[in-house]
Amino acid sequence: MAAPTVFRHVDHPGDASVAVLYSRAVGRPVGWLMLPVMVGALVQALQGAPIFPEAFVAAAGALLVASGWTHFHLRNRVVEVRVQGNRIALRTAFDVARDAPVMWEPLLRAKRQRAGLHLYVGDRTLHLTPDDWPAYSRLKSAVHPDDAPEQTRVCPY
Repeated sequence: MAAPTVFRHVDHPGDASVAVLYSRAVGRPVGWLMLPVMVGALVQALQGAPIFPEAFVAAAGALLVASGWTHFHLRNRVVEVRVQGNRIALRTAFDVARDAPVMWEPLLRAKRQRAGLHLYVGDRTLHLTPDDWPAYSRLKSAVHPDDAPEQTRVCPY
């Protein structure tokens, strides 16, 4: 069987470790979630109210939520697509960073849409947009999208 063709998302971590990947990804959520904490602390300070108990609890809560969101995002964001015939492997940022084994699944269907391409893999539907995938035209030709109505396409598996 031919070697798989690998397509990378613009956010592909490359050779970065999990720690580097996580530290790069957690910055924005921490910033957005700490903003209301800091505004609330400023308002309380300007009113002359004590800020320390509430600010510490709110900051800890913001860090926990940001950490949870980052973990969820890295485990679910597909950054690599491997295509080999009618099989496809979808790898998340976390999978790529920890060099997890490639899990092949049948590609049930690929359908062109106005704003990109829909891939139907198992019980998942993945929407790919051209701006996020540098080799989008090669990816589109590798998955052989069809424009037939859903009822006429029969799954080969």
